[in-house]
Amino acid sequence: VDKPSKGIRECRFMRQVDDSPDTSWLGEYSNSADSEYAIDRFPDGNYNEYFYTNGVCSKIEIHHSLYSATIELRS
Repeated sequence: VDKPSKGIRECRFMRQVDDSPDTSWLGEYSNSADSEYAIDRFPDGNYNEYFYTNGVCSKIEIHHSLYSATIELRS
C-alpha cells in the first residue's frame, strides 16, 4: 500500500489581463514611509498591515480569510 506523500502535489498559475486602467482602489504608493503605519486593503476583504521603525518596514501582519501571519524583522 502506497502512503500518501506530504506536501504540495500541484500548483497552477494563471495569467489574467485587466484591461481597466483604473487602479484607484489600490491606494497611493510612495518610495518612503511617511508614517509608522500603512495598510493595504483588497477588494475581497483581506488586508495587510505594515509597521515602520525609522523608515524601515519592521513588521507585516497579514490578515486573510483563511489564515493570519506576522512577519517581523529581527534586530
